[in-house]
Amino acid sequence: RVEGLHYAASIGHRWRTAYTQRLPRRMLSSWVMLRVDKIKITKVVNHSRLRAFTRASSLDLNPAKAFRTGDTFLFHGCPESAVANIQAEGLQMQFASDGMLGRGLYGAPDPRKSATYCKHSPNGKFMFICRFNLKENVKHAGPDTPHPNRLFHEYCVYDDKHVVVLWMLKLR
Repeated sequence: RVEGLHYAASIGHRWRTAYTQRLPRRMLSSWVMLRVDKIKITKVVNHSRLRAFTRASSLDLNPAKAFRTGDTFLFHGCPESAVANIQAEGLQMQFASDGMLGRGLYGAPDPRKSATYCKHSPNGKFMFICRFNLKENVKHAGPDTPHPNRLFHEYCVYDDKHVVVLWMLKLR
């Protein structure tokens, strides 16, 4: 069971998908590190992407424990120009860019890493919380890996079916 806050209570309705019902407290407490004044959280409902998502048999809020064994929640930052497409279509390899771990779909457990991919716009910064399947076909970079990322951990998957967007965050 994933411990967390009921987001439904804050917006006054219930969700249909059981494993997306709670926004983990770990994710919310991470915002203190970003020093964000306002956060607007919006549930992303994309039934076709939820059906297509290949989830692992386990979910762990600690990405290090989920690496090569199960699912976890990670942040994905993007410019405002990509927000509508991500909400409508999810994260897809056809739009993936080439990063430190190759062309793939990236997520980070620390929102400060994902915030570096958000561009300033008059409407704020946008970020997503996604469920990533880290069981197979995944790479990891971080301070304790041979990759040059010495500050933050990040994970990259190479299949659209290994990530599903659950929440959109608008930061001010």
